[in-house]
Amino acid sequence: MSAPRDSRTAVIEAARKRAAASGHPNTNAAQRARITAALRVGPVSSVEMRERLDVLHPAGRVMELRRDGQPIELIWQDRPTACGRVHRVGVYFLRRGRTDTKD
Repeated sequence: MSAPRDSRTAVIEAARKRAAASGHPNTNAAQRARITAALRVGPVSSVEMRERLDVLHPAGRVMELRRDGQPIELIWQDRPTACGRVHRVGVYFLRRGRTDTKD
């Protein structure tokens, strides 16, 4: 279900660079594309989506991806944030099966 951390980091960094290079990096479509690319590598938490993928409303983008047929699942985990406090966060992952989007 998960990929090595270095692999996930590389995909997240590549998505961030593509977003910075595009003319409209924060459109809903661009945010969905970044989430999809990261999920193809492994699970991504809502905190990672905000901090590393620049998606300020992860649940909204995930809802849109699910509406488009993406098999995205959610589990809840207690994880520390950057300031060290533990929060219950959503961790999203792709269910085995279809992973393409309707763009």
